[in-house]
Amino acid sequence: MKMSGLSTMYDIVEEIVRFKNRLKAVFRAEAIQTDENSFYKNSSRVKEIKNPAAKFVAEKLFDQIEFLEKEKDKYKEVFEKNRKKYRPIRQCKKASIPSGEHPQKDLMLV
Repeated sequence: MKMSGLSTMYDIVEEIVRFKNRLKAVFRAEAIQTDENSFYKNSSRVKEIKNPAAKFVAEKLFDQIEFLEKEKDKYKEVFEKNRKKYRPIRQCKKASIPSGEHPQKDLMLV
């Protein structure tokens, strides 16, 4: 994976964070709690939304998050293969795969 591949993976993580923020905003606008840990994996929560337009948006955001998470996993696989294959990547312990859990930390490649 070239540096552009790693950069693309960071872009995907940024997009995931944006979509998650938008999704939470849709639920907050409907005064629906989103505190649980599994919120982003629980697309059945869309049923709680009364507004048809907001429900449609939430469904599409869940779909997009799921798609981007799968794409991120593909990049992780390639990154791990290259880490095993190329010594400089193995030796660079601080170069890690962005998780999306902590976006600010993920964007800092030391």
